[in-house]
Amino acid sequence: MNTRLNPDSDENAVMTAENERYKSAMHLQAQHDARIEHDTLCEMEQHGGGFVRALATAYRFADPDNRRRIKSAFPEIWERYSEMGAR
Repeated sequence: MNTRLNPDSDENAVMTAENERYKSAMHLQAQHDARIEHDTLCEMEQHGGGFVRALATAYRFADPDNRRRIKSAFPEIWERYSEMGAR
């Protein structure tokens, strides 16, 4: 018995379409997240005190692991300026 999928089958076409929708949704979510991040950092730089501005600068220069560390170390700051950026 041959269990390989036929590349022209309807089942394969449905799986491909679902995969494309998933990739598209993930791309849109990434764009949305990047926009929120950008707006938050702008708010921190424009309205924050010296420490908050320094955090924004550090965040912009940080690699992904250190960005997570900054956000987890100061969640109240990130949340406050994220809300300001959403207005």
